[in-house]
Amino acid sequence: MFRKVYNLCIFLQKSGQVDELIELLQSKIKHMEENILVNGNPIKIARSKGKKIQITMLQDYSQLSGNLAWAYLQQDCYQVAKETYRWVCNILFLKLALE
Repeated sequence: MFRKVYNLCIFLQKSGQVDELIELLQSKIKHMEENILVNGNPIKIARSKGKKIQITMLQDYSQLSGNLAWAYLQQDCYQVAKETYRWVCNILFLKLALE
């Protein structure tokens, strides 16, 4: 499913439908947050160059959040984009600190 969402994000970016992209990313992030709380599974299977790999939900979450911040920049919502980027950086910093 991640690949479908990623491909849809690319399509929406290229077609200039930033509002729809923001809605899609927000719903995906909300779904991930609910899924982590319910299942508690920190790892999922994804594909990279045809091979199955394991990625953490934190990696996926930070990538989607970064894409969301980029979409806010396209709408000239600089303050929201700045807060979103800072949120992503804090998440990644905490992850590195815990390792």
